[in-house]
Amino acid sequence: MFQTTSRRLLLVILMMVISGCSTAAPAADVPVAPADAAAAQVTTATPEPTEALAALVNGQPITLAAFQQRVREEEQRLAEAGVVPADRAAFEQSVLNSLIDQVLIEQAAIVQGLQVTPEELEAEVAVSIEVAGGEAAWQSWLAENGLTPETFRQSLYEALLTAKIRDQVIASVPDQVEQVHARHILVSTEGEARQIYEQLQSGADFAALALQHSRDVSTRDLGGDLGWFTREQLTEPIVADVAFTQPIGQISEPVASRLGYHIIQTLERVADRPLDEAARAALFEVTFERWRQSLWDRATVERFVGG
Repeated sequence: MFQTTSRRLLLVILMMVISGCSTAAPAADVPVAPADAAAAQVTTATPEPTEALAALVNGQPITLAAFQQRVREEEQRLAEAGVVPADRAAFEQSVLNSLIDQVLIEQAAIVQGLQVTPEELEAEVAVSIEVAGGEAAWQSWLAENGLTPETFRQSLYEALLTAKIRDQVIASVPDQVEQVHARHILVSTEGEARQIYEQLQSGADFAALALQHSRDVSTRDLGGDLGWFTREQLTEPIVADVAFTQPIGQISEPVASRLGYHIIQTLERVADRPLDEAARAALFEVTFERWRQSLWDRATVERFVGG
């Protein structure tokens, strides 16, 4: 596999890893429809009666042949990595979901007036060939990764289109948002959390107890300090909710999450604190994923394979 410093090619490779390195039938073979099914008439072509389908997405077909091809390609990719799907049904559902997700993005791109032109696509292909070290090296890299020039171009097309619509979606993310500086102690049981809470109420040192008891190895040596964060940055929403709503200086009673029981102290809160690079990147990711979920929430999806 060749190495590259090209930001765009890295995006392509990342998208391949996420989506399985290949795609359904090329976009030219599958008409796209508006994303908001509730507000738009279906404009896709009706599939031939003899054409078997894997799914319909807002009226747009994903053919069974395209789905089966993606499954085969995914199986090959995993086999080359020495991996066999443990749950066949779940594996196939994941493949189908990735196809549905891409159709929804393409439909949304149509609504937003976004497209990847053939010239843009071929320019990016040329960049990948140049970075690889020439046509022969590029073809060798494709073969090593179970790709053909056609499947690479389709993956590249999807990555570029997704990047364009992502840039549009995250453009609304502000430079400054409400942020909190807090610390916490994470333990396994409610009983242990209750004992620590009572010690804190009696004047025990928060940092010392965090160092002694907390299971959060990333903050334990810092006295439980979580630093500054936005609501979206924490993996446990309940912890963020408490940190953002309780008074400054207050220590919460034990709060249950998937990780265990937290005791949270809010140290500072600023309504419009500038985002640092990590916080901004996290907010970009959350904003885009929420947008993608909104496509699923509004979509009419009919599945004809799997459970």
